[in-house]
Amino acid sequence: MTNSFSDTLREASEFFAKRGRIYDTLDNVTRRLGDEGIEYAVIGALALVAHGYERFTIDVDLMTTSDGLDAVHERLVGHGYSVITRKRLLDLRTEVNIDFIVASELPEVVKIDGYNIIALPKLVELKIVCGRQLAWLKHLADVQELIKAIKPPRDFGAQLDPSVRDEYYRIWDASQVIHDPSAS
Repeated sequence: MTNSFSDTLREASEFFAKRGRIYDTLDNVTRRLGDEGIEYAVIGALALVAHGYERFTIDVDLMTTSDGLDAVHERLVGHGYSVITRKRLLDLRTEVNIDFIVASELPEVVKIDGYNIIALPKLVELKIVCGRQLAWLKHLADVQELIKAIKPPRDFGAQLDPSVRDEYYRIWDASQVIHDPSAS
């Protein structure tokens, strides 16, 4: 289903007010995961929002383990959620997709507003790794916009895995250049 422009604007307004279908889905699924004892971390755009960079999204991205994903299928599917693919469910109440990324173990999480949010250094690492794939360049842009929004010091890069540190520094340095659109 394609939303009209006005529907998208309405949805975005709700999202930035921390209401609406996306937040209802986040609340529903994380409550269920907690009730079922399934470990998770909020990743993606909602993690960016939790850490201070507001970016609109149309889905909920979560990380869990292989066992966690098996438990999701055993305990949630058929109880308010349907399968789109093995790693994508649909919340039947809100009609919002929930995408799962599977990891051998969950990264460090922090509690923000009651949610298990991937810790900022791990979020930046994940975004840089994903952004290395040409089809997912938006993840590098997310890192750049996150840097602009929350203004971490350059030496925040020392907290990152060495495999992504140089890319973080490159993005951080580029983020310090002020673009003046009127100069074009």
